Amino acid sequence: MKKNLWKLGLLGLSLVAALTMLIANNTNAQVNGDVTITINSGTSACIYGTSLNLGTTGVRPDFAGFTLSSGFNTSAGTTTWSCTDFAGTTGGWDLTIISSNLTNSTNNIISSGNVRITHSAPSMTAGNCTTGGAAASNVAINTSHTIVAKAASAQKTVCTVATTGVTLAVIVPANQAPGTYVGTLTITVPTFY
Repeated sequence: MKKNLWKLGLLGLSLVAALTMLIANNTNAQVNGDVTITINSGTSACIYGTSLNLGTTGVRPDFAGFTLSSGFNTSAGTTTWSCTDFAGTTGGWDLTIISSNLTNSTNNIISSGNVRITHSAPSMTAGNCTTGGAAASNVAINTSHTIVAKAASAQKTVCTVATTGVTLAVIVPANQAPGTYVGTLTITVPTFY
């Protein structure tokens, strides 16, 4: 009988010791683990004008200069241009436009300085970033002109930068020879990296 009691006492002491260790582990133990999240991005893209109709003029007996103007429409039929940066580019970017001279079949020229652009100030319409560029009112695009831009930043952020009312005009000088004038507009879309 003594043997059985002694075994029971040992078992009782073991349980107390195990409970004490368990309580000690619950109050003092720290376990570290890793948290992993994935944020998927969309495809960065720019929407810009692809449709422009400056029209034609009738006979101008006064030989005076005049201006042809048109909204520079996107494929959706609006004059709002934008770039959405889903890559979170830190180096900054811009969407620019430049015009060549306009020439006709007999090599008469309308200078690229007479090709002008107008648009609102670029603004952030979604996300979080600092915009670049400025509003334009009848600005010559014989040199590269920024339509919308995102400023460089230390932290990657996603955003959309847009401008509205994009309009193109050509100032035709007085006494300009008649004909169909053709030139090249080069729109440079940013590389998102």
